[in-house]
Amino acid sequence: MADLFPTTDEAAKDKDIADAAAGKRSIVNHLGPDSFEKDGLRPFFDYRPLGLRELTDGKVGAQVIRARPGQHADAPRHSHTLEFQFIHVLKGWVLEITLPADFETREVK
Repeated sequence: MADLFPTTDEAAKDKDIADAAAGKRSIVNHLGPDSFEKDGLRPFFDYRPLGLRELTDGKVGAQVIRARPGQHADAPRHSHTLEFQFIHVLKGWVLEITLPADFETREVK
């Protein structure tokens, strides 16, 4: 049974999720080139999350990925366990959208 008296944080989170589902919330990011994270899945890419994971409570992930200059892309063949993946590649930059945000990656032998 749902808690009849949620904490303020729980109520705010529930409202955020409901607002996002109803299309009442949006994300606008104007981030500079220094906003990329260096600790993503592949060592030859830098990653910039776009905030959809938090907005959708993990249902959707979206990130911009850029190739690291001078790094050779050397990934083993692999597969992902997820419902949806969209990748758009343009001149060393990638936009990836996934459902769900977190998913399993397995090496294919």
